[in-house]
Amino acid sequence: LNSVLGIFFKKLNGLQKYQHFVFEAARPDIVKAQLIANGAFTEFNLLKSRKASVSEIIKEIKSFSVLVLTPPPLDYKRQEYLNIRPFVRDEFKDITCPKPIYTDNE
Repeated sequence: LNSVLGIFFKKLNGLQKYQHFVFEAARPDIVKAQLIANGAFTEFNLLKSRKASVSEIIKEIKSFSVLVLTPPPLDYKRQEYLNIRPFVRDEFKDITCPKPIYTDNE
């Protein structure tokens, strides 16, 4: 994904000094950034190429197929180690930290 977007967009220098970012679908070439909360926004045009219109570039980006990587599940020992279940409210236990699942390959 980084190499694909790098074709069309420049890096934002000093990225780590900014606290808040705004991206708008209507202006995908512009990023607004704030140095401090409730401070003034600075606008950056990160689009590299002016040869094609923004809509043509967005159409091309959407046509790329991006591989989605799914991490393997945690093994049983790691699931046990991460047991925070006693510290989570009952209504959130099954979502946040389900009970460890034993699989045959462990």
